[in-house]
Amino acid sequence: GINAEYGTRKNTPSSLMNLRTGFLLFLVVSLTVSDTSIVVNVGDLIWTLPETYTSFNADWWPNDSTGWDKAGLLNLDLENPLLIYLTSQLAPANWRLGGSLGDSIIYEVGKYNPCRQGYSCLNMTRWDQIAAFAMKTGLNIVFGINELYGRKNASEPWDFTNAESFLAYTASKNYPVVGWELGNELNNILPETVSAEDIKVLRGIINRQWPDATSRPKLIAPDQPLNPKLLSEFVNLTAGIVDVYTYHFYNGYGLDPNLPKEIVTPGFLEDSLKSSSEAYKAVSSGSKAETWLGEGAAAWHSGQPETTNTYISGFYYVNALGILAQNKHTGFQRQTLVGGFYGLLNQTRFEPNPDYFNLLLWKKIMGEQVLSTDVPKTESSYLKFYAHCSKQVKGGIATAIINISPDTTYQLNVTGVTKLAPRHEYVLTAPNGDLRSYFTQLNGETLKITSDNKLPPLNPKIISDNSMVSIKPLSYQFVVFPDAGSTICA
Repeated sequence: GINAEYGTRKNTPSSLMNLRTGFLLFLVVSLTVSDTSIVVNVGDLIWTLPETYTSFNADWWPNDSTGWDKAGLLNLDLENPLLIYLTSQLAPANWRLGGSLGDSIIYEVGKYNPCRQGYSCLNMTRWDQIAAFAMKTGLNIVFGINELYGRKNASEPWDFTNAESFLAYTASKNYPVVGWELGNELNNILPETVSAEDIKVLRGIINRQWPDATSRPKLIAPDQPLNPKLLSEFVNLTAGIVDVYTYHFYNGYGLDPNLPKEIVTPGFLEDSLKSSSEAYKAVSSGSKAETWLGEGAAAWHSGQPETTNTYISGFYYVNALGILAQNKHTGFQRQTLVGGFYGLLNQTRFEPNPDYFNLLLWKKIMGEQVLSTDVPKTESSYLKFYAHCSKQVKGGIATAIINISPDTTYQLNVTGVTKLAPRHEYVLTAPNGDLRSYFTQLNGETLKITSDNKLPPLNPKIISDNSMVSIKPLSYQFVVFPDAGSTICA
């Protein structure tokens, strides 16, 4: 397996400048126009998502890990007003606290759990601060427990005493923890059978500390890089015990110099389809539990500067949000809120990167009911189209559209919708065609935090005629049809 969150990296923006220049020249090409018919099956409901489908993660990396200065959970400024404000705008959401270093954390709770040399320490003062931040911003917490505590090798049993003390403290405080995980990407350290036995122990602890099943946090596992065969085997070992099966998947690699070009290729986007389909099949064939992408972004190894934190990352992100919803996932945990080179917020002032606005618009526009669509196979490699009930208008339909073609503008004849006008368009483009810009433009206006540290208005362009929907090369957008006439969405 891959260590998907490995924090230390040497790539720098300057080392990628030659690729950056070449990629921008790649955009200066002749354009063509393609008329394409899209069918929205307004009566075909695939799936209904929870409000927390769109969520995000935090990690434990220390300040000396490249890309993680003052971004790890032990060092993040949780009192920062802008961080609090911008995070609260993404609620409701699940805030997963975990990552590779989660299995080296000791919980300093009570006099019988002192920190030890070689471990990082989460004392209860810091835990109180983390929980207070979650409550202040309207987040639920999902917490990854250390599965290696007390182990020198895989044959030794898990010492769960520290974990149980921590869970007991958390339960006594009534903190908003909605899920507990155990271990992070330990597939090369612990056999599936050992992990399954540990999960059964954690199930018992959760049940003891939260005897009321109606308020009991979920048990979430196995938090490993996706391997459909191993996931299926783990489901067979733990079905009926685990509430949510979760996996990690990153489409690209942060140290790959070709990553910017790869993101806007059909194969890169198709990886989200293939992985989520395989994961859901592995889970649903052996249990009735939920399926989450517990950790994901355009690239692992903390992402890539000027790529996974810029406009170009949106091609991956908006597409993956659409694909996972269609493949009946109930959670998409984006890596990360802050930290690495794939954060929704930057680390200098906690200002939004482009994917923050992509997520914010998704949560504002795309409802929980997922509808089926038909895109011609001749166009589907470069044109992606997703439809949900509108979050804003009863009976309306909201769509997310991605165009990764470098030279084709698609004119879309959307059928199945009662009225194409009026419609609301949220067109997101790269400033000056720079796909690796730290900014994004909404209907031609650059989105930035205002002088009084507030979000800018996210207003659509109202189209009042029955013209076809147009999407330019290498761009993405949301379009809402308020008068779609969908009975499912009424």
